[in-house]
Order: sequence, then C-alpha cells, then structure tokens
Amino acid sequence: MLENIVITPQRQKKELIIFAICFVIGFILNVVSIIVFKTTWIEIFSQLGYVFAIAISLYILLLIVRVIIYMIKQLLHKKSNRETL
Repeated sequence: MLENIVITPQRQKKELIIFAICFVIGFILNVVSIIVFKTTWIEIFSQLGYVFAIAISLYILLLIVRVIIYMIKQLLHKKSNRETL
C-alpha cells in the first residue's frame, strides 16, 4: 500500500534556503551579464522571469546531484553491511 510522505518543517526550510541560493546565483549571473554586455540596468527587473527559470534549472540540477550522491551512499552502505555478515 501507499505510505504517507511527511515533509518536516525543517526539510521545507532547508529546501527553501537551497532554492533561495539558486535564485541569488541566477540574479548574480543576470547582473554580470548586464555588466559584460553593457546593457541597461532596467534589465534587472525585466529579466526576472529568466532569473527565475535559471534558479529552477539550478535547483533541479542540484537535486539530481543530491539524489545521485544519496544513491551512491545507500549502495556503499549496503555493501559494507553485506561484508560484515
């Protein structure tokens, strides 16, 4: 049967902080691109949709990396348990 998935408030806060960091990175990339390409500073506000898309992309990429690391740790943990038996 299906089990209920409980996401604790601590986990929600951690994920929100991670996404906020991704958003800040996207915002910094936007500022750097404004400086490099010498465009108008109004693009800080007009390009927020792209900044948000970059933040989501970074978050998903980071999520994939975290899942891969978690899976590797689980495999190594299972392997070490088998060796002790």
